[in-house]
Amino acid sequence: MDYLSELYWKLKHPINNIKGYIRIKSFPPGTLVEDCNFHPCVVIKNYGEGTIDVISLASYKPNSCSLFHCGIVKLTQEELNERIKIYNDKGDKGLAMLCGWTEESYEAFEKEWR
Repeated sequence: MDYLSELYWKLKHPINNIKGYIRIKSFPPGTLVEDCNFHPCVVIKNYGEGTIDVISLASYKPNSCSLFHCGIVKLTQEELNERIKIYNDKGDKGLAMLCGWTEESYEAFEKEWR
């Protein structure tokens, strides 16, 4: 990669612009989020380059997410409690359907990926 191409890539990458920097700093440990599996989680570590570690408060499983490539969303305490209740009642499928999936699309996903 030549110098100008490399410079262009570095400037376009989210971590190298102010919006990316602000996004990284807005997820300190303790932040309540919905991870890319639609699980209600708490941030346990922010690595400072766009990756966070979370623990699901529904299934108690750890996960790592990208602040730039995953659909990380902040949650309020009420939203978190609602999602935990849905997970306890309906599991992963209930969380996916809350976030816009249809029953058919979820079944197709399960068949292909799990």
